[in-house]
Amino acid sequence: MFTVTDDGPGFDPAVPVTGSGLRNMSDRLAALGGSCEVDSRPGRGTTVTGRIGFGGAPAGSGDRVAGPAPAESGCGVPLAGRMG
Repeated sequence: MFTVTDDGPGFDPAVPVTGSGLRNMSDRLAALGGSCEVDSRPGRGTTVTGRIGFGGAPAGSGDRVAGPAPAESGCGVPLAGRMG
């Protein structure tokens, strides 16, 4: 898991903005079986939290450990037209 926080101006997730940075991050984490969540509000900064699911069996366990299903992956805010 990783978390990145800034104290910038933040943004309103309900207002579309041109750019593809958060969408690209979400897509890349989803390709690894992970997900991301973006928390932002105007005047409060932004926090991005990413998680990567590690599939495969731990050494010697014989059991499979699975990450989240790809359909469950993605960011917690609409990303169409988000920041770049």
